Amino acid sequence: MDEVIAGRQHSTDRTAEVARGFGAKVICETKQGYGAAYKTGLRNATGDIIVTMDADGTYPRNFIPILP
Repeated sequence: MDEVIAGRQHSTDRTAEVARGFGAKVICETKQGYGAAYKTGLRNATGDIIVTMDADGTYPRNFIPILP
């Protein structure tokens, strides 16, 4: 089973709204900082394989299907 978790901080874009629209679980993080958002997301993940990425597309997602 796939699970998508989006960590939301204080962004003014629509990332959280769009992620929810695609079925992602959006978790709000009140602490500032990139690391705090990652830690919160990782604590809430339930899968055996965890893939992290940014919503801005910095890292390509096309490798995900080849993971075991």
